[in-house]
Order: sequence, then C-alpha cells, then structure tokens
Amino acid sequence: MLGIRVSDRLRDAAEQMLSLLSTALRLNTLFVAVNDGRTNEIIRVVNRSEILTYEGALPFVESYCSHVCREASDAVIIADTETDPLTAGMNMTRTLGHCGFIGVPIVLQDGTKSGTVCGLDRETREFSETEVRLLQVAANFIGYVIDLERSSYVDDMTGAFTRPYLRKLFEEWAEARRRIALFYFDLDNFKYMNDTEGHEFGDQVLRSVARQVRDLIGDRGSLIRLGGDEFAVLWADCSSKGEAMGVANELLNVFSTPISVGGHELKVTASMGVSIYPDYSKSLRDLLNHADSAMYDVKRRGSDGAKFYGLESGSEAFGCR
Repeated sequence: MLGIRVSDRLRDAAEQMLSLLSTALRLNTLFVAVNDGRTNEIIRVVNRSEILTYEGALPFVESYCSHVCREASDAVIIADTETDPLTAGMNMTRTLGHCGFIGVPIVLQDGTKSGTVCGLDRETREFSETEVRLLQVAANFIGYVIDLERSSYVDDMTGAFTRPYLRKLFEEWAEARRRIALFYFDLDNFKYMNDTEGHEFGDQVLRSVARQVRDLIGDRGSLIRLGGDEFAVLWADCSSKGEAMGVANELLNVFSTPISVGGHELKVTASMGVSIYPDYSKSLRDLLNHADSAMYDVKRRGSDGAKFYGLESGSEAFGCR
C-alpha cells in the first residue's frame, strides 16, 4: 500500500495490541486495518469461536472501516449492522449477516486517519467508556509505530518515499523474483530555477511535481525522492520493454501541462532514464547507475525526453521530445 508501509514491525505491533485487547474485551473478533483511501487492508486479526473476517485487502468504500475514518473523532459503535443505516446496504453485511461492530480510528501525527482498530461480534452489546478507551490506546500505539516508519521511509517535503524505502522495496520484490522497472528522472534546468526564483519556489515546484506523479501512478508504482530534484519510480512486474516505454511516456506527459506555483503557470520538463531488473541490471546499484546513465544521455541530446538503458539511439530508444 502506498503511504503506509506494512512492515514486520507494524504487523508485530498490531499482533501485540490485539493479544492484549483479547484478554480485556470479550469480543469474537478483533482486527487492525490500514488504508490509503482506496484500499483497506486488515493486517492482523484474532477470531475466537467464529471466523468473521480474515487478513487481506478490499476496496476501502466496501469496508466498515471507511465509516470509522469518515465519521468518527473517537469511535463508531453499531449495535446491529443489518439495521443501522451506515452498514445495512453494504455487501459485507449481506455476507456476514447480523453483527455488532465497534471501531476507532488510527490517527497519525499530521491528523491523517490511516487505519482502524475494530471489533465484531454476533451479540448486540453496549461498550463502556473503559472499553472504548482501551481500543483508543491500542490505536494510538499503532499510530506511533506508523509515524516512526514514515519518518524513515517518507520524505517530509514532497511526500515521496526515501532511499531506505527504495532499498527495502527492491529487496522484497527481487526476492519474490519480480521483474522491476526503474524510471529515473530529474527536472531540466532546476538549479537555474532554484537560484533565480529562490529555494521556497523550488520546493513548491518539487512538491507539485511529486503530487502529479503520485496521482498518475496511483498504486501501480512507488515514487522515490533520491535527492534534490532527482526522483525515481519503481514499478513491479513490468512485462516488456514496450510496457516500460508506455509508462515512461505516461510519466513524461505529466510535464506536458504547466504547473501552478505561487499563482503563476510554469512549464517544467524532465529527462528520464529507464532500466529493468534483472534483464539489464543485476542489482539495485546497477539499476540506479544504468538508469542514471541513460538519463544523462538524454540531457546530452537536449533534455526533455527519455531513454531505455541498453538500447542505442534509434526507434527503440525513446529520444527527446
């Protein structure tokens, strides 16, 4: 999931909290979920006598957690999911039938509601202030863990991921034998822009570019800030050079529309290099170096374009626009 890294540490924290809650709350099912506004993923679950839910992902809008994140400042309590207006018409309710539900949001330091700690039971029951507070304490603890993870893996200024995240993600995908495409790009003439317009102006440009690229790639890839105005998009399961070329063109098209900075419309272009693991690169270091080399070939030819590492200039080597 984008924005929240579901690490072993986060899963362990969720498991420990559920273990403690299960001794204090006599509910059939307790679970921890995280979401990015599109997908809701249950990362840990404890079921007692009846299995009411599983670990896994489903669309955010089809989850009970969506109501917790949208409606709740403290907790959402639903006595009967089949009769409550929030849940009566949901597919999940038609599948589960009658349940009682309680959920509290996981709120991060910046105020984002990034997940939930929830309970499900066949019995209708009231929840005491103490029980609600226990769920909130668990949610706060898991929120601290997510904030700690984000401080290591997310760039504060642009919201893109960082180099440590790139290394971790590459290792996971490589271990799973996935074909990985890396799209390495920087902004043309950014240093001149930064020097003439000022660093705050340059920071606004970087934030705007990062936002537009993230909006484009969605959950198909991960945007990483490598430093300064240098970024990379890591893309798993790239089936062919043709697919990589298509993605590169999509990314370059982000720059075809002027961006708004400080009330002014600004045309920004980028130079991009592309390489694929393991076809043309045997390690993350190779992948970065090869894509970087291809990017500088584009700059030498005039910038504003992309090149695939391992292909000479020609019909297959994108070329400048």
